[in-house]
Amino acid sequence: MLSTFLIAIYSLLVVLTVKSRREVMDSINQELYGASPDIKVSASSKRLIQVLQKVLASCIILPSDTDAFNASASNYFAQQSNTTRPACIVRPETVEQLSQAVAILHQEFLARRADGRDKPNNLGFVSLRSGGHSYSGASASIEGGVLLDLSRFSEVTVSNDGTLVTIGTGARWSRVNQVLEAKKIAVPGGRNGAVGVGGFTLGGGISFFSQRYGLACSNVIEYQVVLASGDVVIASATSNTKLWRALKGGANNFGIVTRFTFRAFPCGDIWGGCLFSPSFESSRSIDAFHAFVDRADPKKPDVEYDDYASGPLVCFCYLQRPGVEIISTFITYTKEPPSGSDWPACWKKSGFKSLWRYWSTVKQRTLSSACQDLAVGEKAGLSQTVAGTIVKNDKATLDAAYAFYREACVEVKKVKGKGIRFVFVLQPLLPAWMHKGDPNYLGLENTMTEPHVLISFSPVWIDVNHNEFVEDLIRRTVGKIERFARERGTYHPYKYVNYCAAWQDPFEGHGEENLEILRGVSREYDAEGFFQRACPGGFKIPGLEEGS
Repeated sequence: MLSTFLIAIYSLLVVLTVKSRREVMDSINQELYGASPDIKVSASSKRLIQVLQKVLASCIILPSDTDAFNASASNYFAQQSNTTRPACIVRPETVEQLSQAVAILHQEFLARRADGRDKPNNLGFVSLRSGGHSYSGASASIEGGVLLDLSRFSEVTVSNDGTLVTIGTGARWSRVNQVLEAKKIAVPGGRNGAVGVGGFTLGGGISFFSQRYGLACSNVIEYQVVLASGDVVIASATSNTKLWRALKGGANNFGIVTRFTFRAFPCGDIWGGCLFSPSFESSRSIDAFHAFVDRADPKKPDVEYDDYASGPLVCFCYLQRPGVEIISTFITYTKEPPSGSDWPACWKKSGFKSLWRYWSTVKQRTLSSACQDLAVGEKAGLSQTVAGTIVKNDKATLDAAYAFYREACVEVKKVKGKGIRFVFVLQPLLPAWMHKGDPNYLGLENTMTEPHVLISFSPVWIDVNHNEFVEDLIRRTVGKIERFARERGTYHPYKYVNYCAAWQDPFEGHGEENLEILRGVSREYDAEGFFQRACPGGFKIPGLEEGS
């Protein structure tokens, strides 16, 4: 039936005009691939999709299956990703199916590179998505290519003794927390329940428990990984050790992680919530932040720091529509305080206790509740981005950063049309975190010897016509902060990959020695550079763009 249809169409093409030929080919694309004429699908991609359909029919979603395709292709946090349309979605349910898909895609990559069917700069045709919560528009989506949707890898399995938890890469932290709360345990997971496990953990992972256990990646004892060849391996402290260590903050550069096995620890209710204050408390909020973070300085052993204290996250949010700023400060204490819902001593003594506030949500609560509270006001599907930089916990640098943010707010106010929310966030990065848990190649154990601050901007806006303005503004503002910090000697080159914009280099701060190790791991496990070139989304290791 299909071959007869194609022969008939081919006969018509012989006598049709060039314009009509284009129209008919668009019709063929629609019939065979479900692709809109607006989705550019190369000839090699069409052949690839046919192979995938033949081998993995139950896992393939084409645009012609409108509901299923749109449900997957539009399941992103940032609007920029929702407007990108792949030609085909592969949604495997088992690691064997994913292995088959990757092997096929890898062979296609090698063929494209060898015979020149596509130009070298067009070799990227695969994207990977676990939770889809990335702010970077193209990190987990690709136009006209193949999307590997990992959402079915969502298992949450607890060991019999409750000390280990195995979590699928496509799970979200909201569900993970709910499963673990029933067993009175936790792992160092995401602070926002909507975030996916895969991207968060491979990016390092800052959690409510970082002061006690380090980064999330430092608590993963085992990864199940599908390599570029399609082979499935286990990476741990005793097997594929360099790969195990490289995956701790190495993003999607070495393989597709299908599951993570975390160390777990006992955890009941915690205490925490958000303080909402007016803009006239901005100076005192920065003072309170600086003083609290300064208590974690190892050079001040006479100052007591409570390891159960988490945060603070101080968010300055300028709302363009009413033209006002609201300050929200999220503070947490990761065990139930002796006095129940009363403020724990470490927070009661802080400058945050005396801030004037509109209202407060701090209370004794479950971890799930705290993660839900932190996500209040967040809405998927709007235009949004992020950019971050790291500086020492220096009061003058923090004050300057806030001043640069306020300068940016003046520009936001002048924009025609309303609906921009410009957000400036301060949160600590503490030296104790870098020495807890398993080793990694982030390069922070020797360079972050005093408290630092992760400064980030996470603007949200409605009108897509403002995309270029907002991206440029955030880039210029981060640049001002970094220039000031460099001149003052407070700049740190490390970038937290989960808060990086596309124009930033998160590997800058790893150090050349660690970078060369990462390059070596990539060459060993992905000799042809499949994850460097065929999967262009995310951040790639410098020096490996051309493969081996």
